[in-house]
Formats: sequence, C-alpha cells, structure tokens
Amino acid sequence: MAPNTTLFLLAGLSALSSLPKDTVSLRLEITRLESATKKEPGSTQGWNKLVIAHRRLARWRGDHSADGKAWVAVQKALAADPKDGEALALKGWAQAGMHDFEGAAESARWAAEEQPESAWNYGVLADALTELGRYPEAVEAVAEMMKRRPGVDAYSRAANLRALHGDREVAVALMKIAVEASSPNDPEGLAWCRVMLGREYQALGRHRDAQAEYELALATVSNYHLALFHLAESRASEGRLSSALETVQRLRRPPPPSRRRLWRVNSTSQWDAERGLGAHSPKWTVSLPSAIRGKPSRVGWPAFTPIAERTSNEPHPWSGPNSRLIRISRLGTV
Repeated sequence: MAPNTTLFLLAGLSALSSLPKDTVSLRLEITRLESATKKEPGSTQGWNKLVIAHRRLARWRGDHSADGKAWVAVQKALAADPKDGEALALKGWAQAGMHDFEGAAESARWAAEEQPESAWNYGVLADALTELGRYPEAVEAVAEMMKRRPGVDAYSRAANLRALHGDREVAVALMKIAVEASSPNDPEGLAWCRVMLGREYQALGRHRDAQAEYELALATVSNYHLALFHLAESRASEGRLSSALETVQRLRRPPPPSRRRLWRVNSTSQWDAERGLGAHSPKWTVSLPSAIRGKPSRVGWPAFTPIAERTSNEPHPWSGPNSRLIRISRLGTV
C-alpha cells in the first residue's frame, strides 16, 4: 500500500546495527558488503546485511532492480545456513520486494511459527496479505504485531488498513502517531511516514496539508522520489499543472519505463458512496485492532480519476515507484 507493502520493520535484527543515513553511504556500504561476502561466502550475517541494504536502496531511490539483488542475497544466506533465524525472517520480505506475495505470506507464516515472539514476521505477513486482498487476515496479523511491538511499523500498517476500509480520518490519526514515533536516526523512514500521512490528507482533498507533509519529507530527505511524485500529483489535482511538471522534473534517473496512469484521489469513491462506507465505516473507539476492522472498499485508494500518465515499474503508486509525468491532459505530450 495495497500500499505496498514493503514497509520497514527493522528493529530487532542484529544485521541492522549501523544503517547508513544517506544513499551515498548506502551504496558504499553495499560495495563493502559485496566485497566481504565474496571473501566469506559462508557468512550469513554478511548476506543478511546485504539483503537489508539492497531493500533500503530500493525504497530510498525507487531502484527496484535492487529487490532482485536482495532476493539473490537471501538465497545465498539460506544456502550458507538453512536454519539461520534472521535469513528466514528476511526471506518473506525479499519475496515481497519481488511481488511474490503468496510466497512472502507463506515464508512469513513459517517464520512466525519458528519465532513466535517476533513482531517482524507479522509485519511482513500483514503486508503480503494486504497485497493479496486478504484483509481480515491482515488485520489479525497487525493485531499480533501490535501485541509484540507497538510502534511506527504497527501504526502505519493499521493506518493503511483503516484507509482500505474507508476510514480516512482514523488513518490520518494513526499516521500522525507513526510520524511522532519515527526515529531521527532513520531519516528515510521519517520521510516515508510523512509521505504516507500526506497521501491520507490528499485522499480527503486536503491538498494544503498534504503538500506541507511532502515538503517536510523533502526537508528530511532531499529529492526524495516518493515525496516529489506525490507533491506533483497533488498539485496536478489542483490544476496547477505547470507547477506539477516542475516538481516532477526534479526526479532523477527514473527506471526503465512502462506506461501507467497517474490518479487523482477524491474523498469517496462512487462504489463506496453507494454503500455508505465513507460515512458509516467502523470507528476507532476501543483498541488499535478494532481500528483496522470493517468491510474493505473495492479499491485500496478511493476514487481514482486519471489525470496523467507516468512511467513506472510498479502497478500503482503506493509501493514507491521512481516515477515521472510524461503527459498531462490539456498540455499535450511533454
């Protein structure tokens, strides 16, 4: 978010002892780890660190070729030690990056059985189930996660599920908690949370609030591709097409394109309006698990109106494509 999914639940894995805080350092770390694993191919810790570094690069820069490298690295780790706990926990995460959500769900369930106290595995499971549209099971997974480690990762997933159930106001409240719970030691994680909060404001038609969050994300991570894309999307939705194009031009080195649609998000879809989900979805009144229950809408991001085309390797904007607008209606081809 479904918003995809590849949210980061990084706490609790020893391979995360010192994470780079910018993409230059991250790429240097990847080079160092690749060299180290060549020298010691039997080191599961080295391979595990490489999995995480590649997956972080995929989200930070929208470089989804790194997901394939993460998958290779986790296979190398498991080949070195099929019973390594961290490698088993990372397997489902890597599969999700490859969009093998059935495999990710299966791996996460197995890892959860082996490590029942780990919140990580339930987070990976929730993401995969959400992508598969199995929302009741995803709700249960987030509830299990919340029992074990309430925090930014659990709150952001709860927010996503509330949004999928049509309750945007509660989603906003939960994402605000996630922003407040974000660590300053993980600037990309904080920027990501601000972008997700902005998306919820945007879905409610609160473009000024949404754009403020995107600008804060950009202040945290310069030229953050997710913030730039959604800032352009919001400005285009307001009819500020020239400003949207200027914003999009700041996106650098987009991946090989496949033509997709850019969507304008309205507050309530026709399908939801017909069923009253916008006004009558369950409210967050008792507990966080109850806040993510209810009947999901047909689409994960309500009321899609095509206003432009973009280039992307992803099926929808949630998973963080490094995207750029290539044509906006009324302006012709650009």
